[in-house]
Amino acid sequence: MNNASPERRHDLDALRAVAMLLGIGLHGALSFSDVPWVVQDTRQNDAFGLFVAVVHGFRMPAFFVMSGFFTAMLWRRRGLPSLLRHRARRIFLPLLLGLFTVIPAVNWISAQAIESSVRRNVETAEPVAIDKSDLVEPFAAAQDAEFTAWDVLTMLPVFHHLWFLWFLCWLMPAFAVYAVAADRIGWAGPPSGPMLGAVRYLWLVPLTMGPQWFMAERGAIPEFGPDTSTALLPMPHLLAYYAVFFFFGALYHDCGDREGRVGRRWAVALPVALLIVFPVGLVLGLIPRTSVGHHLVSGFMQTLFAWMMVFALMGVFRRYASRASRAWRYVSDSSYWLYAAHLPLVIWAQMLVRPLEWPASAKFLAVTAGVTGVLLLSYRYLIRYTPVGALLNGPRQRAPSAT
Repeated sequence: MNNASPERRHDLDALRAVAMLLGIGLHGALSFSDVPWVVQDTRQNDAFGLFVAVVHGFRMPAFFVMSGFFTAMLWRRRGLPSLLRHRARRIFLPLLLGLFTVIPAVNWISAQAIESSVRRNVETAEPVAIDKSDLVEPFAAAQDAEFTAWDVLTMLPVFHHLWFLWFLCWLMPAFAVYAVAADRIGWAGPPSGPMLGAVRYLWLVPLTMGPQWFMAERGAIPEFGPDTSTALLPMPHLLAYYAVFFFFGALYHDCGDREGRVGRRWAVALPVALLIVFPVGLVLGLIPRTSVGHHLVSGFMQTLFAWMMVFALMGVFRRYASRASRAWRYVSDSSYWLYAAHLPLVIWAQMLVRPLEWPASAKFLAVTAGVTGVLLLSYRYLIRYTPVGALLNGPRQRAPSAT
């Protein structure tokens, strides 16, 4: 018997959209933080570094949990062949389209930003004596370096911010194997106790710490949150990391959770995650790691933060966004386009505000609000009722005009 609720989870749909849209804020904040980025603004603020770390620590784990949930929902409702066709249309084809449109735009505007930054630095720098060997030796070292096929496949950036679509393409065959096996044995889903009760932390956190162990080159690089892999071949540990979140979402769907047990104590979990787990994990992640124990505890705190935030936000959205809403539905529909198209515009906007003598907070608001506003208008008038909109969200019909 299938335990899954037949109702659409409007709360999780809204959470998935917000997780995607937070990417605009994250990328918009990078130029005002000390995180390396193609545009480094003249005004910096440590608060933006904290914002980036918090969002990066939970955003994509939350997204993959939601993706797993809705993947299982489609499979249970329509069957595996229909699910695979749906995912090919909504994930693989948009990814291919992005490779020939958005990604080249990101590469071009990034090159312009770097060139502009170098030119500005040259114009403002004081004259210094330059030893030509200082310029020649780095290039000679790069030419002498040996790059294996593995290096090229795992390090050469291809997908940029659309990497998550490529990861979903890799996860779908694994889910298909699971779905076929489940159909053959009549698997209706896992028992609810280990999935919905607090005991879930006892197996989810250790399971996730396996791939977490390899993050930041096993602690050699100070970092908080998961690695990023935008190459043609995903880094195995990172694919395994997101697979844990994805398949939890799939199994969670089959548990039903009509009572909203997951995230019920969000009012406690959210402040604990943000005010205790995050600061400890951030400090441990950013200071040099001197021992295996240090690396282990750092990975534990980062993993615990990700899961606590996922479950707390599930509770928040269950509390405030569980009913059908035209506004939330519109946000959900538009979020795919907004995230897919935002990065070239964000970099361009960061270049525009860089010379301005504004506070960093005002620049950040100008970048994020401006880009979001432009993209919302473009979605409304250029995307929503077009073949591109149908590709991203399914066909939409215009409301009949009043006469």
